[in-house]
Amino acid sequence: MLPNQITEAPAGPATDLATDLATDPAAGFAAAVAAHQAGRLDEALALYRDILAASPGHADAMHLLGVIDHQRGDDLGAVTWIGKAIALKGDVYKYHYNLASALQALGRFGEALECYRTAARLVSAQPLAPAQPLASAQQAQVHMALAHLLQRLGRPDEAEPIFRSARTLVPEDGTTHAGLASALHALGRLDEAVECYRAALDLNAEDATIHFGQGTALQALGRQEEAEEHYRRAQDHRPDHAPTLVNLGTALHAQGRLEEATVCHRRAIFLHPEFTPAHVNLGAVLQAQGKLNEAVRCYRQALNLSPEDATAYFNLGTAVQAVGWLDEAVRCYRDALSFWPSYAEASNNLGQVLEARDELGAAVIAFRHACALRPDRSSFHHNLAACLYLLHRRDQVAAQTEAKAWLTAHPDQPIAIHMLRALGCDGPPPSRPAEGYVCTLFDGFAASFDHELLSIGYCGPELMATAFAKVVPVPQGDLDVLDAGCGTGLCGPVLRPWARTLTGVDLSSQMLALARRRNLYDTLITADLVEYLSGRSKAFDLIACADVLCYLGDLEPVITAAARALRQGGALAFTVEQAPDQASRFQLAPHGRYLHGEMPLRSLLESHGLTINDLLVTNLRDEDGQPSPNLVVLASRMR
Repeated sequence: MLPNQITEAPAGPATDLATDLATDPAAGFAAAVAAHQAGRLDEALALYRDILAASPGHADAMHLLGVIDHQRGDDLGAVTWIGKAIALKGDVYKYHYNLASALQALGRFGEALECYRTAARLVSAQPLAPAQPLASAQQAQVHMALAHLLQRLGRPDEAEPIFRSARTLVPEDGTTHAGLASALHALGRLDEAVECYRAALDLNAEDATIHFGQGTALQALGRQEEAEEHYRRAQDHRPDHAPTLVNLGTALHAQGRLEEATVCHRRAIFLHPEFTPAHVNLGAVLQAQGKLNEAVRCYRQALNLSPEDATAYFNLGTAVQAVGWLDEAVRCYRDALSFWPSYAEASNNLGQVLEARDELGAAVIAFRHACALRPDRSSFHHNLAACLYLLHRRDQVAAQTEAKAWLTAHPDQPIAIHMLRALGCDGPPPSRPAEGYVCTLFDGFAASFDHELLSIGYCGPELMATAFAKVVPVPQGDLDVLDAGCGTGLCGPVLRPWARTLTGVDLSSQMLALARRRNLYDTLITADLVEYLSGRSKAFDLIACADVLCYLGDLEPVITAAARALRQGGALAFTVEQAPDQASRFQLAPHGRYLHGEMPLRSLLESHGLTINDLLVTNLRDEDGQPSPNLVVLASRMR
């Protein structure tokens, strides 16, 4: 589910539409300008027309007639009058600036850009001096308008240097810092954006728009509590601003404060019933609370308001997928992609639903598309790997063909490299996975790891506890215990009773971040298991290694290191997936994990002074609805 965060461009310096021509010697024109500046538009309009009746070539009067048309919403009239003024006097920057403003209001963005560029060139030709702050402000005003339009057109890379120029011209104006921040945010340079917003707030501490922008940047960095603070500051000045309420709601949602988030979204809907993001994000909160039917109603209402909203289709897809309405989920994800073809998450979820419907070929295509859109998302590659494994069981050649195409498109992707080998496309199995495979795999689905394992009956922690109870029946909390390959810390609760110190080691920093939240471990270390153990001679009384060694082929290095790291009388408990051939040292299975035979394993343990206390065959997890036989081994170091 993807909450729909809203962004908003900060306003530029105030625009002086009525050019200051009060010093014109013609008294009638001065009176017209005075009326215009005072907001007496009908009077000014009549006076400008009188001037043109007397002097048909009066370009300034034509220009200001166009400005009045623009102020009244007649932008076609504005374009006509200002265009006539430019035909007579083409070197006045304000003419081009105000023509650009009218063209922009008409949606004629290309022409507006050219006019802003001309205005910027003309205004930049004006000499600047310390005694001429107005000239600097005029230049900055034009640069800001040009940069904001480029930003609106999705061209932040072009907008950034122009915002920088405006900031250099008037560094005391906080809106120039905020404009630059908005471009940096759009470019993904979030830390720089936060610093620019901070500088803007130093100058404009109560500006609601700048607080809003800072909130969006902090939220994108995952700094939800700080984002909340800025949204609340913005809300102090704009209590009825729906985008602020919605973004505050998404920040509260991210912190797990779902009831407060609900209040924000419902308030936004009350104030602005047709504001689509409020309905989408209320649906997301309700879905997180398990209120799927209410969430579906919210998403449908959002689509009634905005029938082309890809995020609403995506979120509706996740909700109906959760209740098992797979046909509708497919339609939703395909609709999302039709309106947003580069929506990688929608393509990934489409693959998941197609896989659930047993349409494996179509699912592979969807997963490959998601990987092409977001090659950095290792979870997408993991999903593709899992689907290829299922396809391999049905059509080995098709799976191998797709795996080769995957690797061709992503030659450095560790999961693709490893799966090509697992599917039998690349010679004999290697003794260990491709470099970076394990880390990439588990970093990619750390967030869903516990849920996925528990949903397939994973019982690794219970097997470890049962094994250690055979050598230390009554835990006294007086042993040094290592959770080797601890992952998210699922074994932590069952190991803690034995531990004076409990250490966790894992390659995946994302998994360790989740283990840290359990507050069970004395030490958590990101490291390769063999390297870590090799430097810890006689350091531990118990070493647990649940569902870890299946990611290694040759177990010689890790068993050697573990034997050295155990104290005399210490015990090692671990699981490995059982190979059909009990004489096999290791095999690489199509699902990407290694299988090991019992006979070589016994020999290996005994050769390193480890006595086998217990070795049994049991089910560790289900594999596609079928038991996955594992060897559960308990071995002690007796000398």
